[in-house]
Amino acid sequence: MASSIDEALLNHLALPVRLPQVQDRSIENLEAALTDRIVFAAKQMRDLPDNPSSRTWESIRESLETGKSLAVSHRFNKFSLLAALRQFTRNNFLVLHLRNQNAAVFIYPSS
Repeated sequence: MASSIDEALLNHLALPVRLPQVQDRSIENLEAALTDRIVFAAKQMRDLPDNPSSRTWESIRESLETGKSLAVSHRFNKFSLLAALRQFTRNNFLVLHLRNQNAAVFIYPSS
């Protein structure tokens, strides 16, 4: 078991020398920490000077924040999905993590 959130994140992103024999008890915390770091990176990319892609990075950041807010509830229901979809713009997307299936569903508007 990892001793810190950073060590645990590293173990989930890159295979450690010795694989853990049990799943981390705080997997939700790891997922939230990873999302936070990716959101932070998207903000940094968005804020680069003279960046022609700043709108794209903002769209990525908004989409990740929306997916994270849905994941916090640990449950996707009709109402939470409809609320998220109502906030869609042409450039946004939605990522739903389905933990039990170890899968993700990407939702984006058609062109």
